Amino acid sequence: MPIAEDASFWRAVLLGGAIGDALGAGVEFLSLSDIHKKFGPSGITELVEHDGRVGAITDDTQMTLFTAEALLGANRRSASYGIASFEGALHYSYLRWLATQGERVELKPGARPLELRGLLWDCPDLHHRRSPGRTCLMALRAGEYGTPEKPINHSKGCGGVMRAAPGARWGFQSGKAIAAITHGHPTGYLTAGACVVILNQLKQGNGLEVGVEVALEKLRNEPRADETANALRHARELALADEPDEPATVERLGGGWVAEEALAIAVFAAWRAKGDFRRGVRLAVNHSGDSDSTGAIAGNLLGALCGEAELPAEWVEPLEARDVIVQVAQDLAAGPPPDEDREAFLAHAKRYPYC
Repeated sequence: MPIAEDASFWRAVLLGGAIGDALGAGVEFLSLSDIHKKFGPSGITELVEHDGRVGAITDDTQMTLFTAEALLGANRRSASYGIASFEGALHYSYLRWLATQGERVELKPGARPLELRGLLWDCPDLHHRRSPGRTCLMALRAGEYGTPEKPINHSKGCGGVMRAAPGARWGFQSGKAIAAITHGHPTGYLTAGACVVILNQLKQGNGLEVGVEVALEKLRNEPRADETANALRHARELALADEPDEPATVERLGGGWVAEEALAIAVFAAWRAKGDFRRGVRLAVNHSGDSDSTGAIAGNLLGALCGEAELPAEWVEPLEARDVIVQVAQDLAAGPPPDEDREAFLAHAKRYPYC
C-alpha cells in the first residue's frame, strides 16, 4: 500500500475512533431511558457539548495516542540501534499519560527517568481528565507493568482493547502487549489482540467477515480464549440475524464495560452499518453501557471500513486535538525516518520519546 494511501487509512482509523469516543462521551454514564429522555427516541445522533466543548475526547482516545507514541518511539529505536523494549516503551508512554491526568508517577529505583516531553505531552487538550479508567490508573500507579506471562492483576475491563488500534501496524502479539500492561486477565489482552488482527485485515483490504475469521483462527491457538472467541461469534451471528438495529439488540451483547463485550458491540455496529459511518457509530453508543469505549472501537473499525472520505466533516472539524491525531496518523504510516536524514530523525525523536 503506498504511503499516501496508508496515511489515509490511519487518519480514518484514528479520527474515526475519536469521533466515536466524542459521540459516546456525552452518554457514557446514562441509562438508555435517560438517553431517550435527554435526546429523544433516536438517542444521541450528533456531537454534543461535553466537559465544556463539542468534540471533547476522553481517556480512550488519549491512551490510543499514547499507544501510538510508544510504538513509534520503540520502532525508531529498534531501527536505529537494533534493540528496543516494546513493553518498556508502552509503560513509559502510559506513565506520561498518567502524568497528564494530574497523577504522581512512581518509578522503580534505578529506572530510567520519565521524559515529560513530546508531541502529546505538549498538547494542552490531552491533559484533560475525562473519567479515566480505574484499572488503568491503579495499574500504572503501581510503578510496574504487566505482560501476558506476568500479569499485573486479573482485570478484563475494556481499558486495554479501547486503546489498541495502533497495534494494527504490527499484529496480534502487539495487541496483547498493549493491553497486558494494565489488564492481566487473558480476556483483557486477547480481545485487544483480536481487535488488532481485525484492523490489520481491514488495512489489507479484506472485509470485516474475513477479519473476524482470522481473529478467531488466532484465538484458537491461545489458552483461555473462549470468552473472546464466543463474544466475536455472538456479534457475528447477531449481525447476520434478522434482528432490528436498536439498543435492545446491542445490549444482548452486554454493556461494553469488559473487553470482550466492548469489541463485540463495536463489531456488531460496524457490520450492521454497511458502509455508513454515521449509522455505525450511532448504533455503537446508544445503549446503557460504556458508550465512549464502544463508540471509539467501532469508530476505529468503521474508519478502516469506510475510509477517510466518509468521515462526516462536521464531526471531524470540532474534534479536540485533531491536528495532533492527524500528525500521529501520518507518522504511523511513514514509519521511522532513516538515521542519515538527521533533521527528520531528530524531529521524530522530539515528537515521540522512547522513555
